[in-house]
Amino acid sequence: MTNNEVQAIFNEAISMCSAAGYKPQKLCPICKINSRKKAYAICKEGRNRWTGEVVSTEIGVSKYFVAKANKQQMLETLVHECLHSAVGAKQGHKGQWKIAADKVSRLYGLDIERTSNYKDEQGNGILSNEQNAKYILKCPKCGKKFYFNRMSKTVKFPSIFQHTPCKVDLIRIK
Repeated sequence: MTNNEVQAIFNEAISMCSAAGYKPQKLCPICKINSRKKAYAICKEGRNRWTGEVVSTEIGVSKYFVAKANKQQMLETLVHECLHSAVGAKQGHKGQWKIAADKVSRLYGLDIERTSNYKDEQGNGILSNEQNAKYILKCPKCGKKFYFNRMSKTVKFPSIFQHTPCKVDLIRIK
């Protein structure tokens, strides 16, 4: 999916939310592309540091999600984030946001939820840790894998750390 396609879907999401009575507040008109590996998208509020008033909201989408998502998945995700902008990002996924998500879902036949676990054509999660992680550690006894995106003491020296339930040292496999 190209940046222009993402922007067109973003504009569609804004229109859908506005038509349902949930106009995003002080929203930056450009959907940013970020490098997050653990979230499809995010709605960030910019606040006045003295009054705490929201002065802007910005929606960013993971470049990893953009690369693998289809139009429907992107639309549902961007509507989800636009609703955060409309009711306030600090609201979380309860109260007003939940009411708005239910209303927009019914109105447009979308599946807007608190969390989604989209799959690609092979059945793998779009943001699966296996593909995106820089480092992977594994417990040799039970096979549980631990994913890391940054170098840390655990990644550098896995043999000095144990998988507590199995009481065995971890090994680095990537």
